[in-house]
Amino acid sequence: MERSQALDTSPLTPTFDWMAPRYERQTATVSWGRYRRWMARTAAVAAALNPTVLVDAGAGTGVLLRELARRLPQCRLVAVEPSSGMAEMAGHAPGDWHRTTLEAYALAHPAECEVLTTTFVLRDLADPVGYLRAAARVLRPGGHLVLLETHTPTGWRGIGFRAYFHGLLPLLGRLWLTRDWPFPNRIPPYRWLSESHRRWNPSDLPEWLRRAGFAPPEAHSRPTEVILLLAARKAPTA
Repeated sequence: MERSQALDTSPLTPTFDWMAPRYERQTATVSWGRYRRWMARTAAVAAALNPTVLVDAGAGTGVLLRELARRLPQCRLVAVEPSSGMAEMAGHAPGDWHRTTLEAYALAHPAECEVLTTTFVLRDLADPVGYLRAAARVLRPGGHLVLLETHTPTGWRGIGFRAYFHGLLPLLGRLWLTRDWPFPNRIPPYRWLSESHRRWNPSDLPEWLRRAGFAPPEAHSRPTEVILLLAARKAPTA
């Protein structure tokens, strides 16, 4: 695994640096064991596009990259991750690693890949359209963005999801998962997760993608699921 260093300006980086040693374990716990299955589904969508170069933006601890390497042994994998703590926890995860933001990476690497993956990143961002434009810049003409995010299920499942995600989960974070949170002036991780999801409106996504230069997305998840998985092709004129 090769790595490069760059200045990071992401305000959430200290949170992810602190969470890094417990991130995989706790994400598996709070997702009721579904986290790796979601990564496998994301990898399957990306692998079906047969890329020769793939960039994983917000690569975290490398869970998705390991799955991608298994499915795409001949593909060149690139990881873009602003948190040094997360990148360090990735250990010997495959790929060329760059500790920077996607926006900064895109300036130096236009038209680099056929597929760009990003998981559980978009809802955290102050400028999601800017992030998507950076993704479009890194993609080659006709390339695809594969995106995974949280989603409030439709129907009765939404009632249980809201009770868990906005009630029980922040409480578990405060009393157990992150009770040792050391930053009193920062929002604790699981409260942030809840609040960022409240602000995140998936119905805005098609317009954000259009403004960033993508064609209408293709859904790879159902409305009744707690995840949103989609692929969007970079428009020929973007």
